Amino acid sequence: MPDLLEPVTSVHRKARLYVVDDDPSQREFLHTLLAQCGYDITPFDCGEKLLNAVFENPPDLVLLDVMLPGAGGYDICKAIKKKSASLGYIPVLLVSVLCDPADRIRGNQAGADDFISVPFVHDELLTRVQSLLKGKMYHDRLEAQKTLLQKRHKQLHELQKLKDDLVGLLVHDLKNPLAVICGNAELLELKKEKMFDDESRKGLKDIRDNCGRLLRMIDCFLDINRLENGKLLLNRLPFDMAPFLEKIVSSYESLAELKKIRLILSAMINVRLSIDPDLMERVFSNLVTNALNHTPEGGKIIMGTILDKAEKKWTFWVKDSGKGIPEKYHEKIFEKFAQVREDKLKNYSGAGLGLTFCKLAVEAHNGRIWLESEQGLGSTFWINLPL
Repeated sequence: MPDLLEPVTSVHRKARLYVVDDDPSQREFLHTLLAQCGYDITPFDCGEKLLNAVFENPPDLVLLDVMLPGAGGYDICKAIKKKSASLGYIPVLLVSVLCDPADRIRGNQAGADDFISVPFVHDELLTRVQSLLKGKMYHDRLEAQKTLLQKRHKQLHELQKLKDDLVGLLVHDLKNPLAVICGNAELLELKKEKMFDDESRKGLKDIRDNCGRLLRMIDCFLDINRLENGKLLLNRLPFDMAPFLEKIVSSYESLAELKKIRLILSAMINVRLSIDPDLMERVFSNLVTNALNHTPEGGKIIMGTILDKAEKKWTFWVKDSGKGIPEKYHEKIFEKFAQVREDKLKNYSGAGLGLTFCKLAVEAHNGRIWLESEQGLGSTFWINLPL
């Protein structure tokens, strides 16, 4: 791919120029002057013939007399520029005995790229022609690169969709054999007292626990795919948010007590919202779980809500007392499979799916989720939902 910033020292000598003037002597003069410079010149005596030629075989540059019989130069220029989407960029240089600033303004309004008044210095005309051709060369190069990038982007998008569909299919197919493993592990556990010693029972419990974890990861991945593709329909129901949250938090009290972490509910303002309770329960549970995973023993987790009637928003927040997350990861951790990898910091968000699910689920409710954090000062996750 050519370097867009490389200097251009010359213009292709066989550039095709159309020259339009109803005055034979002026037309011949321009033809001769430009042909001596190596340009391919085609002369026309009226605008209608020019337009037919432009639409059939677009040139690199048009030198157009303003004072033409019939359709004047301004109208011809407008007609050429109107077809730029199909013809591509064709610079137009208006050549005229008119020299009033109002004429130049009218030329600009018609879409002309430059305007030169007769009489002119030969070198001035040639310099303007060369400048316009350079501009076209850069424009055409950019358009070619744009087309190539669009083509590559489309190919990448198709490959990404193919990959996502394949991964989704594989993950979905993993669910059935994994469910069989879980089911058999449960059957074995029913007979564990008679069939297994303590070490084997511990191994059986690990099998069940990890099978359950994998099943939850699979469900999360499949839900993320459905949310990304707009195929997961929300089952909205009216819920009082304060008791809804209190019930979720209470389910973590035993785990928090085991880890010697204090769970503090602060200013739980009740409001009734229309939400999908299953999705939002998983969102809030993910945030509480993340906070527990990244709060050290003896730490605390504070949760609260804010009601902004003026903005018609309800906000939930959860603050941990962990090590915090570097600012460069504040957006990244919501991306699929993203993890924080910093010295002395754990990988954040496990497999990198939980916070992605949270973001998509909250956005599906027309809400917003974001993070505020400083290293050494803990992290606060915020969720805004419309009333």
